[in-house]
Amino acid sequence: WRPVFYDPRKNNFQKEISDLKRKNRGLVVIDRLRTQIEELFLLRNPKLRFAGNEEKQKGLKIFLAELPPAKAGVWVYFPWQNQLVAFLKEPLHQELRTARNVYLIDRKEQKKFYQAKIGILGSSIGSHAALTVALTGGAKCLKLADPDEISASNLNRIRSPFYTVGLNKAVAVARQIYEINPYSKITVIREGLTEKNLKKFLLKPRLDLIIEEMDNLYLKIKVRESARAARITVIMGTDNG
Repeated sequence: WRPVFYDPRKNNFQKEISDLKRKNRGLVVIDRLRTQIEELFLLRNPKLRFAGNEEKQKGLKIFLAELPPAKAGVWVYFPWQNQLVAFLKEPLHQELRTARNVYLIDRKEQKKFYQAKIGILGSSIGSHAALTVALTGGAKCLKLADPDEISASNLNRIRSPFYTVGLNKAVAVARQIYEINPYSKITVIREGLTEKNLKKFLLKPRLDLIIEEMDNLYLKIKVRESARAARITVIMGTDNG
């Protein structure tokens, strides 16, 4: 359930890709790297968005010389989709995908948000919190804990395709987050939160925030007591049904 990275700057890159294609028949290759670079260029040069084509192409040519696709990106293989996708390198990917947040979250806040460590307990309603954090450019480091598998009746409130029925809920969420930001560092706790792993969940590494969406009443109380002692904020959203 984790993506695999391939760096075109490595000497054995072509061999790695050839081996990947040989071992995975039907591999889908998605290369939109130049499109990403062009969008980044226009985000950094907004005046040129409405300039004449000649002026825009001249600026883009200079930009591409400084940031050629061969050096600007990496390839990421998603085993569960059998897809090989080109991404900008992490700082550029983060800049591009948060570009429309700048009037909601300033650069300093965005950096702090991305560096935060967030734990999410429960992956039904909690899945929406986790995905929103990822979509808005937050929390590269996430901990997801849920012992349950997705059932067909869960899909009234979990944004997940039907073929994920039977998959651990936290794993399903982790996959979606990696598809948004493959640079994420996600810890999945398939057994869910327990008294035995509670301390480790909170402190290794130490979380900045807990989003709690569990059904277990005892653990709801226990995690709040432990989080209060560790001075970690807990928030929760409640749904009806």
